[in-house]
Amino acid sequence: MTDKLKNKLQEYVQMLYAPQPDDLLFPRSANSIGRYFRETQKKNDFEPCIRLHDLRHSHASLLLNMGIPAKVIADRLGHANEIMLYRTYGHMYLEQRDELVAKLNKL
Repeated sequence: MTDKLKNKLQEYVQMLYAPQPDDLLFPRSANSIGRYFRETQKKNDFEPCIRLHDLRHSHASLLLNMGIPAKVIADRLGHANEIMLYRTYGHMYLEQRDELVAKLNKL
């Protein structure tokens, strides 16, 4: 978790009225969070609408493009190993392969 996100979450918790240690940080169900996410997109004319889960894919893609090792990303996403990451994001490695060839051609 980044320091910026950690600070925002701490601010949010401080806004709550006397939270207890066992209280949920976000007391909505996964379905209601997804519904809220869709409604917010529609209300703000966000096109095309995306699923909340798509943010997970965007996050993983961003990390791959930043050069973060696959093992680190797999751990962050809760995968047992990198195989799932390669299956899901294998197309990105193909793009990097083409980039590698282009760089080698410039030598």
